[in-house]
Amino acid sequence: MKKSILLSHLLVLFIILSISLITVSVTISNFAYSKTEEELIKAIEEISRADSYIDISSFYDYLVAYDDNSNTRVTIIELDGTVMFDTRSEASEMENHYYREEVRTAIEDSTNIYSIRTSETISVELMYTAKVVDIYNDICRTNVYCKSCRYL
Repeated sequence: MKKSILLSHLLVLFIILSISLITVSVTISNFAYSKTEEELIKAIEEISRADSYIDISSFYDYLVAYDDNSNTRVTIIELDGTVMFDTRSEASEMENHYYREEVRTAIEDSTNIYSIRTSETISVELMYTAKVVDIYNDICRTNVYCKSCRYL
């Protein structure tokens, strides 16, 4: 009798600890997701203020330096989906991005949408956001590795 009561108490304790662990894990993941969203928006805002670059080459150099310093990949995409520049891949070898979720949303209603998916270019799970920026009237898309967002 005492043994069965002890076992039932241990089972209840195990269940409570499991639920607590899951709750803490989800909370931490949601926090990481939220912080990543904020960082991506901040990156686009910073990049959109870089209008002091007279020529496109200087602007692209700025983007590469930005990626090096922040570990945030940046892609500049024309409104028709043509990739003009990417800080980690050769733009001329990249396919049209017009139908990517974050690009379509940026074109259609200018809201920020976050997309978590495996990159077709570099085969790594990334979180993306995109926005039409005034600099060259193109889409600025930023993304970062998103290991912490995998379970959201």
